[in-house]
Amino acid sequence: MMSPRMRRRRRSDYKFEVEFDVRDAECDLQGVVNNAVYQHYFEHARHRYLLANGFDFMQLHQQGCDLVVTRAEIDYLGALRPGDRFVVCSTASRQSPLRFVFEQEIFRLPDDERVTRARFVGTGVIDGRPGLPQQLQVLLGDVGGGEPSSE
Repeated sequence: MMSPRMRRRRRSDYKFEVEFDVRDAECDLQGVVNNAVYQHYFEHARHRYLLANGFDFMQLHQQGCDLVVTRAEIDYLGALRPGDRFVVCSTASRQSPLRFVFEQEIFRLPDDERVTRARFVGTGVIDGRPGLPQQLQVLLGDVGGGEPSSE
């Protein structure tokens, strides 16, 4: 059952998406993508989201800031199989002064069937202390305010 904190969205509600193809090695003996592989898809999409918004994950690390996931909620609604094309849609906001939230969903192509829904909560660690870089705070918007407008 979906967590009450995870909103049901349409694909068009997301500001960012990245397309993938299922590779054979990502599937288990049942012929479907292994549940743990979805975490890799979501993580790669979060990194691409940050990169598209001017934040290189590795560069942040080299500057002494590590972004870490502190909570992961995933609802598996369907299955992906070898050769399936799909998109991971992502949106990000601030939950608190020190916590951010990524809401993400996977939609199979071309029918846009919702396959998986997830919510990742994270924080930043700057030189060993909790914190988020100022530029990232700007990107994520006000606490509880959702994503800032791109206009």
